[in-house]
Amino acid sequence: MSTTSTTIVSSRKLIKSFIDIFQMYYNLTTDAAKEYNWWLGAQLLGHALGYNSRNLIKPGAIRHNLYLLLVGESTKPRKTTSQNLAKDVYPAISAIHVGASPERFISELSENSHRVLWMGEFSGFLKKTQRGGYMSPMIEYFNDFYDCPREITPRALVENKNRQSTFTIKNSYLSINSTVTPEMLRETITPELIYGGFLVRWVLVYGEGRDTDRELLDPNAYTYEEAIRASLETINRWVQAGKGLTFQFTKSCLARYNEIAREARKIGLTVEAFAGRYMDVMIKVADILFVSDVIGPLFMNPSLDRDIIPSLDEAMKLGGAVPNDKGIFLIDTKYIEEAWSKIRPCLEYARGMADYVSFELPTAKLHAELSKRAPRTHSDVMRYTRLEATRMAHAVQTLAEQKWLLRIPIPFTSSRGTTGYALSYCRHDLLNSTVCNSCTIRKECGEAEK
Repeated sequence: MSTTSTTIVSSRKLIKSFIDIFQMYYNLTTDAAKEYNWWLGAQLLGHALGYNSRNLIKPGAIRHNLYLLLVGESTKPRKTTSQNLAKDVYPAISAIHVGASPERFISELSENSHRVLWMGEFSGFLKKTQRGGYMSPMIEYFNDFYDCPREITPRALVENKNRQSTFTIKNSYLSINSTVTPEMLRETITPELIYGGFLVRWVLVYGEGRDTDRELLDPNAYTYEEAIRASLETINRWVQAGKGLTFQFTKSCLARYNEIAREARKIGLTVEAFAGRYMDVMIKVADILFVSDVIGPLFMNPSLDRDIIPSLDEAMKLGGAVPNDKGIFLIDTKYIEEAWSKIRPCLEYARGMADYVSFELPTAKLHAELSKRAPRTHSDVMRYTRLEATRMAHAVQTLAEQKWLLRIPIPFTSSRGTTGYALSYCRHDLLNSTVCNSCTIRKECGEAEK
């Protein structure tokens, strides 16, 4: 204990908070993207605060669990390395795995609802959930657990007389982190996962790789690792012994939060749900930053015996944070500003991903189908691209404006004698080709060209 404290105290001028200690540990250990390091430190501290810690804001209390998706190119950003380092310092008893089935996951969560899920490659998980895959129930479960319901009984999972088929989970408190490359995320994400509310619950943390030569490992890295592990174990013990922390914004902080929320809605215009969910994350992060600042000096103090501190509430008071007469810790504007500086890049990246799924991906799908064969009827293309009407219309308009696609209205008369037009599509590069000369709708195509 004393060696750890002495080493950390020697860096007192550099380290002011728990997250500072966490980042120093990563800087000594790996050249992973700094964005991953910061968010994983915030996630672990937020999860340690537990189910009973909350921020009082309408329409309901906000708790501090986070779903993180570390996005980056293969190898250089060190996504998996970052994930493994965080896993090594967090109490193993809190770890949970998706396992072989949703049944196993729900069963384990019912035994201990305060869990961190260290998930592997995100795209691999998504592939198992699509088209009725055996992991498809996990999408619904993750959505439900994100909001930390007081009590939830998932639908029957196993119809077997010798096995329990329903489980009641109380005070669920689940945090998740996973990794993915941008290419695999684009390949596996669907409009349903965005507009159905699944992906908007995840903070998309994009990290850039750093071109650095391999270096020797600083022995002090293990000192920081031990200090972080001991700190998180202590916080977990305090939370279990106490009632949790209650936070609330000051009036000026709330006013600034609402200003930022309006700005965020403009950034997340494509998918407003991203902006809404990320504003909830900003509340969580502001609270986490506050706690990080208060308890950081405690873990740097070599003379402090943390074993005699009975609860996190008392630790906060010892660190200089004074609650109001209702026992509420007030969060001021500087924490919401800092939280926004971390959230904004994630929101901008999420918007780019949503734009891709909404606009670029449908256009690419239509382009690919018509490149295989043209002309094609509207209904035929809809069936093979699986695009819904709005995205199909946008894709058609985009390719038509590029003078690549040609819209061809084909007149028809129904069995009842009514007349109308059925839309078909062709490509400009096929005009006057051998395909064009033998086409049955050449006349209508010529009219469309005019």
